[in-house]
Amino acid sequence: MNPIDFRALVRKEKQAARKLRTARTDQSCNASVVLKSEKGVERSDRLSSPELCSSIQCIDVPDPTLFPKLDEHRVSLSETPFCPFVPKRICYMPNFLSKDSRLYSSIEKNIVQSIPKDKWKTLKFARRKVAMIDGTCEAMPHWLNDLAEVLVQTGAFERSKKPNHVLINIYKAGEGIMSHTDGPEYFNKTATISLGGPAILKFSPRLKSHEIGLKESNYLCEVLLEEGSIVTFESAAYIDFMHGIDEVYTEKITEKCLNVASSRFCESIIRGECRISLTFRFRHEGN
Repeated sequence: MNPIDFRALVRKEKQAARKLRTARTDQSCNASVVLKSEKGVERSDRLSSPELCSSIQCIDVPDPTLFPKLDEHRVSLSETPFCPFVPKRICYMPNFLSKDSRLYSSIEKNIVQSIPKDKWKTLKFARRKVAMIDGTCEAMPHWLNDLAEVLVQTGAFERSKKPNHVLINIYKAGEGIMSHTDGPEYFNKTATISLGGPAILKFSPRLKSHEIGLKESNYLCEVLLEEGSIVTFESAAYIDFMHGIDEVYTEKITEKCLNVASSRFCESIIRGECRISLTFRFRHEGN
């Protein structure tokens, strides 16, 4: 399958933003957003973008030192004869966000209100709701920037590649995302935090241009995405493989699953009524 054209989506968002600014030429707005960490440190930033000046719900992100380090808490992935080298490029950790934490419940309850309304899209080729925040051309909401900092300090990303781009997907039961690659305009690593019901992320070999529509790419391995988990993948897993989630209400764990014990093979997974994914990437400047 072709990569999702995020660049086209960005162009559409920029056009919508320009129209919004034109319609609001008689308005001026400077918003000072102040967030307090759990240590009580205040931080203030000036936001001049009109779409960020509306009243949006604040989500407080705890100090990064309170989050578990990925290298210390990651799950050892199973070696699989179906795909022997990709597991080395995948990192999975359950309970990155505890389901009982204030942050988890705050994101679940306030995710829509915490992002400017004009950022939310309902895709024509899919039913899920999507918001794309591109920090290379606009200010990111503070809580997303704070989570990006958490990903740096917990070891998901290097400091020089701190995520500046976030894709938020809200899936209803039965919804998924077609197999795709994220494309070369991003650094070849991605991290996804999952909230809500579980889902299975499947990896399949990337098709060449002349094979699209003529050849089916069967998936070679899968990762069970549990509530509150984080999964990162990079290098070969990012470049040479597509990833996707089936549009189903229930699915079974197979022997291709990398992060469960063999005793769970054939176990049925029931999708929740709503699943939220936050995908963080570093977008190269100028793309």
